[in-house]
Amino acid sequence: MKHQILLACFILLICSCGGGSGSTSSSGKSSTTKWIKAMEVVADNGVIKGTVSGNVTQIGDSITYSMAFLAGMKYGNPSGSEWQTLRDHVDGDLINSRKGTAHANFSGWESADALAVISGILATHDSEMAVLMLGTNDVKNDVSIVTYESNMRAIVNACLDAGCIPIISTIPPMNAKPLSTVQAFNDVVKDIARDNNLPLIDYYDEILTRQPGTDWDGTLISGDGIHPSNPGGSDLWDFSESNLDINGYALRNYLACEKMQEVIEKVLAPVGSG
Repeated sequence: MKHQILLACFILLICSCGGGSGSTSSSGKSSTTKWIKAMEVVADNGVIKGTVSGNVTQIGDSITYSMAFLAGMKYGNPSGSEWQTLRDHVDGDLINSRKGTAHANFSGWESADALAVISGILATHDSEMAVLMLGTNDVKNDVSIVTYESNMRAIVNACLDAGCIPIISTIPPMNAKPLSTVQAFNDVVKDIARDNNLPLIDYYDEILTRQPGTDWDGTLISGDGIHPSNPGGSDLWDFSESNLDINGYALRNYLACEKMQEVIEKVLAPVGSG
């Protein structure tokens, strides 16, 4: 009965907060207050479903499968007192080991590949959060935007049903396809975040803000024109502004850690919650 009540509350919250009712900015970002309230309901459902504190699932393609993304949390990264909440809460060993098809990420994956396995993986991971970024290969392989949206909404729904908070991200720019196509797919991501009041990482916007025009090509995006850069194997955990302007993987790590810590502080383990 309690589970049914929580699900009903979540549906009412989505209906009352989404869909053009002033809950988002013009960029499609959910207002912080509303995604916090919505994700509190998801977290309560997660307690019922048996999610485990500190467990995180990484859903994505090679940009997520890469050990350059978050794997260094196993070794105490990011350092600094400002990241203490994140380090104390997230299981870095699991982050490091959860790479590959058995963990919902792999090179070349489209949204359909993740959708095919996500429910089973969430059932075994018992994760309270998921970092979700897919679409690069959908764009590159000319998957229809309608199919992409259907797949992404289904992945998000699987997370919500499992009591797992999905932190959804826009995809980075690429030179293999027109930026207008990438932007259209990212608009879908923002719509999904808005409609479900999800925490959103706008990786694309951050890249274009730091390296406008086509300056991102060869700086934050590597020479292949698709994957984030890591110039000279530089420090993936150096979050100085100068490094975030040139290291695409450091920038993604920073944004993911920033949003995970925000979810922890405002939803999963707020100060004073006991």
